[in-house]
Amino acid sequence: MAESNTDGSVYGSPVILVKSIVFKSNSSNSLVDRQAFKKKKNVNIRIIFFFICILTRIIVLLSSKLIFFFLTKIIYRRLYDGIVQKVNSSIYYSKVFEMVKVYLSGEIHTDWRKIIQVGAQNENLDIEFNSPVTDHQASDDCGAIILGKEEKKFWHDHKGAKLNAIRTQNAVKAADIVVVRFGDKYKQWNAAFEAGYAVALGKPIIVIHDDEQQHALKEVDAMALAVVKEPEKVVKILKYVLNGAL
Repeated sequence: MAESNTDGSVYGSPVILVKSIVFKSNSSNSLVDRQAFKKKKNVNIRIIFFFICILTRIIVLLSSKLIFFFLTKIIYRRLYDGIVQKVNSSIYYSKVFEMVKVYLSGEIHTDWRKIIQVGAQNENLDIEFNSPVTDHQASDDCGAIILGKEEKKFWHDHKGAKLNAIRTQNAVKAADIVVVRFGDKYKQWNAAFEAGYAVALGKPIIVIHDDEQQHALKEVDAMALAVVKEPEKVVKILKYVLNGAL
């Protein structure tokens, strides 16, 4: 017989026992599920936190590398611009002053060309000299000898002048500096023509002549950048222009 409680319920009823067991079982399962969920949640939070840390570190590293890259780029750019400017400057000066081509125009009866060439060599000046044909007879007769004789002197000289002009005009064009010497034995109209041609091409000219030619050559002197009496002075001018040395 089952005993009765004061409230009329039967103590130790099989139904109540089963319900109690089922309730306890459900409560136990629910607690296990909550603990498992909590544990899984903690694991997920740790994983998320781990990835956040990794992502943060990557962002920091990338940011620092980007900052370093841009700073380095700015520094290198400034250094590069400075170097390029210096290199361009040196290229400009080397273009002007390395292997200067000097054309020696004018009278062909004295050794003034040799004086300048030897003086430049003694000063170790890097100069390439050029000049017209200095053999007077060859210069006069080249047209008739090469192209054929002429009965009239005009055409004889005309042929020679044109052949000589092929040499002299190209030499003046190629020159960086033109030196023109006017002697006292002949009136060098060809030298005056070459001086004017050089000025028209924008070439700097240096003129050599004595005091006796000063008045006749005043227009030429006015266009020259230097006027001297001795060829030795030309060497000093070239030394100063090339090396900045007196």
